Amino acid sequence: MTYYDILGVSRTASTEDIKRAYRKLAQDFHPDKLTGIPPAVAKLAEEKFKDVQEAYEILTKHRAEYDNQLNAVAPPPPQPQARTTAPASAPSPPQPVPKNIIWFKFGKFVFERNAGTVLFVFLGVLIIVAIILGALF
Repeated sequence: MTYYDILGVSRTASTEDIKRAYRKLAQDFHPDKLTGIPPAVAKLAEEKFKDVQEAYEILTKHRAEYDNQLNAVAPPPPQPQARTTAPASAPSPPQPVPKNIIWFKFGKFVFERNAGTVLFVFLGVLIIVAIILGALF
């Protein structure tokens, strides 16, 4: 996953588009705005917030170097061409979803994590609940 993917912008996005995407994501995942949610979800949101901050910093301060590194690994995607003919009748097949990634949604937050992380967080929450219930009964 690239820093462009984290911010949800294309590699050809302008500085203003990157700034706008950063502000939106920073507002959505800022720890001060996330009161009243479970600690496990707050931890994931905090990680996402840190990822967004890192992506914005790299893309605003070191974008040319980062793009050079990306181009060395994979060339940039081709620019979209204006269609002059009717689209093909057969739609393209859907892209396969990686089997080790789990998506889950909590309110307006959508998280992508590998299965090990989700299992680790789930078991941590389960242990905390067991400790609380054990103390009550």
